[in-house]
Amino acid sequence: YSPSCIEQLAQSWGSTRSNMSFVCGDATRLETVPAIANGDERTDAIIDKGLIDALMCGEGWNGDVERLLTSAAKQLKTNGLYILASYKLSSATKDFLLDVGKEVGLEWTFDLEDEDNTRVSLSKAVMMHN
Repeated sequence: YSPSCIEQLAQSWGSTRSNMSFVCGDATRLETVPAIANGDERTDAIIDKGLIDALMCGEGWNGDVERLLTSAAKQLKTNGLYILASYKLSSATKDFLLDVGKEVGLEWTFDLEDEDNTRVSLSKAVMMHN
């Protein structure tokens, strides 16, 4: 976690993005983050720019990614979006995300960009129910 990074983002964008919250905590356990745990509203969107990529570099990554998506699904409104900007996902990783998504109510669409990009992928998951 990087409180200084979150503080910089809040300073740079907070005054122009009053509808956004900038919080720091364990993304695999969002319910333990005080700013989230004390609220009773779910969120419209979660943006993941490289977190799943980073988690996949460690041992037991599948458990970490499953906890992340389970935690995120609990915080998203129905029809809320989990937006994933990542390196290109292998078919095995996509299958894993689809399987976890089915368990937690996230419906995935991969490779949203029209451009032919062999390195980066933009994907989304829609929260189908709460």
